[in-house]
Amino acid sequence: MKTSLALLACLSSLWREATASRQPNILFILTDDQDWHMESLKHMPLLQKYLINEGTLYSNHYCTVALCCPSRVNLWTGRAAHNTNVTDVWAPYGGYPKIVREGINDNYLPHWLQAAGYNTYYSGKLWNHHTVENYLCVQS
Repeated sequence: MKTSLALLACLSSLWREATASRQPNILFILTDDQDWHMESLKHMPLLQKYLINEGTLYSNHYCTVALCCPSRVNLWTGRAAHNTNVTDVWAPYGGYPKIVREGINDNYLPHWLQAAGYNTYYSGKLWNHHTVENYLCVQS
């Protein structure tokens, strides 16, 4: 009986430790060039249905920069555009080559999540001028 209680206590503590160390799942979906007033979401009915109608809608979200590349850098790094030197969509002040030159490509949210033990994956457009041709060798 004492052995069973000791075994139960050990298993219980292991189970508590295992469940306490589980990380929450994170699903981060970022879409570009969405405008509520211009009804751009009507072209993406599943996004409208599952994420907005059945999910979460942030109705008071404001963008710090009205250009996609600088605002995306702000979102991924938590730093304002003037603190990243990414201030435009096109070179020399924006785009993937600028992201690489400024060291942002190695220091932003997906890398921080990987360092915390998460697996990360992206699909689609990440940075402007980020292509199959320049993925491994970016011309600054």
